[in-house]
Amino acid sequence: MAAYYELKNILKTYHPRRELHVEALRGVDLKLQKGEMIAITGVSGSGKSTLLHIMGFLDQPTDGSIYFGKPIPSKMSDSKRAKLRNEKIGFVLQDFALIPYRTAYENIELPLFFSQVPRKKRRERIRSICEKLGISELIKRKVSQMSGGQKQRVAIARALINDPELILADEPTGALDRKTKQETLSLLKKIHDEGKTVVVVTHDPQVAELADRQLFIEDGVISEGAISRETSKG
Repeated sequence: MAAYYELKNILKTYHPRRELHVEALRGVDLKLQKGEMIAITGVSGSGKSTLLHIMGFLDQPTDGSIYFGKPIPSKMSDSKRAKLRNEKIGFVLQDFALIPYRTAYENIELPLFFSQVPRKKRRERIRSICEKLGISELIKRKVSQMSGGQKQRVAIARALINDPELILADEPTGALDRKTKQETLSLLKKIHDEGKTVVVVTHDPQVAELADRQLFIEDGVISEGAISRETSKG
């Protein structure tokens, strides 16, 4: 079966100083099937977040190729990359990346605004996603007045508002207490069960256990010993 999303020999080298280069990713190959959930684990500095940023077109690889429904040009313009991100990818980040002085409604609305969705449809979609995630009471509340769990739900609503094909989550439970973490885990499982393709970068074994596959990255290389849920049961 052809992969839904594929990375081939992805290299990423940073040059913090002229005489110094840092190899963040060293020949990463990754195939992702539609509707699959994978967890990428590894110690800090192993390349997890760099890999996620490249998968989400927030950063470009130094070399290698990407296939996402079709081959992605290596020299894609910033505007086309932004359009691709906004239409097909939802991001859930550890620090939520919400605008604190704006309301939940205004934060969730941003992807729709950039997609030029008419105001009436924006309002309908936002009310629908807030009802689905149980945060209707937060629509008019400013982010600065919310708890961590409420912020994470708003962030997830924003990630889902354009009905993206792919959800990328970077340490989605890292800033949450135990109760709120369990709520977030339930939401991630629900998103996956509804057929979304999900990639999660995490240090948390509980998050990784939700995935169909666990991939381990070390020194910018995905290890050969990826463990699937089916394999571990046998």
